[in-house]
Amino acid sequence: YSGTPAVTTNRLNGNPVVSFNGSSYLTTTFNFDILQQYTIFSVARYTGPDSYNRVIASRTRNDLFGFHSSGDERWHMEGWIYNGGTANTNWHLHTGTINNESDPKANFWKEGNQLAFNANGSSDNNFKPGRVELGGYNGSSELSKCEVAELIIFDHVLTSNELNQVGGYLSQKNGLSTAYPATNG
Repeated sequence: YSGTPAVTTNRLNGNPVVSFNGSSYLTTTFNFDILQQYTIFSVARYTGPDSYNRVIASRTRNDLFGFHSSGDERWHMEGWIYNGGTANTNWHLHTGTINNESDPKANFWKEGNQLAFNANGSSDNNFKPGRVELGGYNGSSELSKCEVAELIIFDHVLTSNELNQVGGYLSQKNGLSTAYPATNG
């Protein structure tokens, strides 16, 4: 890590979050390149009023998930899967799946609404997250003022039922209004 990322308790629906001040970031020591395919969920937001850059990215690749350059509907894995959205300080639940075909197919949702369906804009070889970085990219580049409440990575593409279960759980836990069905726990 670098700077002063901080755990803020009782922040989102009574749950803790990690806060980044635009000069801080966290990086995993684990390298997710071992994944052949995966599913990723995040609950995060920009806190603004400036520094709207990367929130969830990679230390080792030109990747980003959810947020980038004032957009809240973005997924780039060494190539654009989806590039849209606006800068705001709302909490967002992003979900993505990517398979291990020779031309990987990716699906991307925001708040349970599908934005990309079998998109193939990612790199064919470097579509894995590498070492995940929160608050910025590649060390101290493109840092954001932001908060991250959840980041979950599965080592396979979840089924529709599993996506709905996890998405519904995260929506309820964090008090978010989404298209995911309510769950029982």
